[in-house]
Amino acid sequence: MGGCDKKIYPSKQGVLTPGCVRLLLHRGASCFQGHGRRNSE
Repeated sequence: MGGCDKKIYPSKQGVLTPGCVRLLLHRGASCFQGHGRRNSE
């Protein structure tokens, strides 16, 4: 699944790049913590 690194950034398996990168994820994807956190959205 993934987890968090030492800097508390979520990580995801299958990303084949060294270092940290910003991923474009859609709603419902694992590790997605973006917009719409409130129940009304």
